Amino acid sequence: MDTVAEIKMRLPIEQLVGQYCQLTKKGRNFVCLCPFHNDSHPSFLVSPDKGIGYCFACRSGGDIFSFYQAIEGVDFVAAVKELAERAGITLQRTSIPSVKKD
Repeated sequence: MDTVAEIKMRLPIEQLVGQYCQLTKKGRNFVCLCPFHNDSHPSFLVSPDKGIGYCFACRSGGDIFSFYQAIEGVDFVAAVKELAERAGITLQRTSIPSVKKD
C-alpha cells in the first residue's frame, strides 16, 4: 500500500473535516457549513463512502489532501507530511510523493 492510500485509510474524511467544522449526520453522509465561503445553510457534504467532501454552493471539495491543502494553505507535500503525523504514520524520506496520486 502506498503512503497516500494508507493515510486515507487511517484518517477518514469525516474525522478530518470534523476537526474544522461541526458535522451533522444526514443519512449515510454528513453536512456542515462550508468553511470556504460565507455559508448560512449547510452546503458542504462529506461522504465517508467516497472519501470526499463537496460544497454544492461554491463547488469546492475533494479528498482529505485537497481539503487540508485548502483549509491550511499548504502544498501537497506538506499536507502528506502533516496528515501522516496525525494518522500516526512515520514517513520514510523516499515515501513522500512529489506529485498527487489519485
